[in-house]
Amino acid sequence: MSYHLISLELGGSPDSPQNLWPEPHHVIGGWGSYAKDKLENRLHSMVCRRRISLKQAQHAIAINWIAAYKQYVGATPDQGRSHRYGG
Repeated sequence: MSYHLISLELGGSPDSPQNLWPEPHHVIGGWGSYAKDKLENRLHSMVCRRRISLKQAQHAIAINWIAAYKQYVGATPDQGRSHRYGG
């Protein structure tokens, strides 16, 4: 299953091959799609509230989304599924 490295809600390209990548739901350690969804929601909320710039959010998620999760969400991934645009 392919998803977007930089989510559409953060201005990622919907069809660029450079923005498409495999994203399984369940990964050892919990770093699967549900954790990345939580980060995307947090970054989206922070951009909308002008706590970080869109460019900062895109850079953080593209360079190392797990490090960004640890910085903006928490040290370990929550195993629960979040709603995509839950903020």
